[in-house]
Amino acid sequence: MDNIFTNTNKRKDFLGLEMKKYGKNSDILMAVAFFTNESYLQELVNNNCRVKLIVRLGFPTNPISLRKALGMKNVMVRFYTSTSFHPKLYIYGNDIAFLGSSNFTDGGLISNQELNISVDSENNIFEDLQDVFYEYWEEAQVLDNDTLEKYQTLFYEIKKVHEKVEQQVIKDIGIVTPPNDINIRKEKKEKSKEYEQSLLKRYQEYLVKFEELKNTYIRVGLRKENRLPLRIEIHRFLNWVRKNKAYKDLYLNAPVRVGNELESFVETIIREFMNDNSTNFEDEVNSYDVINTNFASEQNIRSLNREELLDTLKIVTAFYEHIRQSPNMSYQHDFIDSNGTDKIKNTLIYLLFGKDDYRKRIANCIYNQEYSLVRFGKSSIQETFGWVNKEEIPICNERAFKSMRWLGYGEFR
Repeated sequence: MDNIFTNTNKRKDFLGLEMKKYGKNSDILMAVAFFTNESYLQELVNNNCRVKLIVRLGFPTNPISLRKALGMKNVMVRFYTSTSFHPKLYIYGNDIAFLGSSNFTDGGLISNQELNISVDSENNIFEDLQDVFYEYWEEAQVLDNDTLEKYQTLFYEIKKVHEKVEQQVIKDIGIVTPPNDINIRKEKKEKSKEYEQSLLKRYQEYLVKFEELKNTYIRVGLRKENRLPLRIEIHRFLNWVRKNKAYKDLYLNAPVRVGNELESFVETIIREFMNDNSTNFEDEVNSYDVINTNFASEQNIRSLNREELLDTLKIVTAFYEHIRQSPNMSYQHDFIDSNGTDKIKNTLIYLLFGKDDYRKRIANCIYNQEYSLVRFGKSSIQETFGWVNKEEIPICNERAFKSMRWLGYGEFR
């Protein structure tokens, strides 16, 4: 659920208070023009968060606050000096992002009249925001003590003669300019090993916990649709949980359950799902048959024409939602034109039938330029593999993570 935050008493929608709900045990990405609020940064560190912070060296970014940030465990700081660097972007793990007008200052988070929105990780643009951050991150320079000393010397002059000293910062430190034209639809750069490993570890942990859920599901002894593999039915169950139980941010404070308590609670929710007659699996059965026929082999994939390829990929919800929300369904044609049918087919063949370990194939199709596709991101790759694989690997996405968290399986990091 996406919301607006204005920092007004009437609405009681203070961005800083909302952000604190998510600032625990998380990897946080922040790109801001101005930074002065080291106390909140310390609070994040105290709550076992790891923070990547990008700032601009220019008034009112405070050198004292920056020095304290450099001394904090699990905080990395990079910078720009160009006045064109002006984002306000906060990404909290794989839960939520905030963007708008608020800088990382006391005023920006609490007291100023601001206008910001939240973007849930199930929103189609969430991955794009992560990509934008990492494009900033790759081009920014690492803040060190020598650079900070130069900036601190200039800072108090900046307070007196703001515009004059902005030019002096660039003269003394050098011009560090972000990419002028960030194209979130272009072919992605290969991400760092750290980013790739984060995905692989999270995926690995999810599979272990999914196996626990599957065993509980089997013990209940009931099925909704025998024409589907069990992993697909369980994924539908998790979608039902997200819609009916774990909506908004209710998953955040869910207790971690273990042993008999976990089994008993999950069994109760499974039986409730079984008794809900509003769920219809007919579309799911048809979709499963189509995608597993058309993507059954390398030969089948190679034989598909442009329209057949697109129609099959539309079964992937993450991809179809992008198409549905684009003007005149233009997203699908841009997807084909940007990649070409040959590359799309080569990527699908590698993803589904490549010789590497499936986790490595998934990561390569997201981060490696040889295989990654424009307008077909992380969720689309993971979902495609979940629909079509002989290893019985389930569909793995943010909705499933949040449903599992609400059920009591804990976080995935």
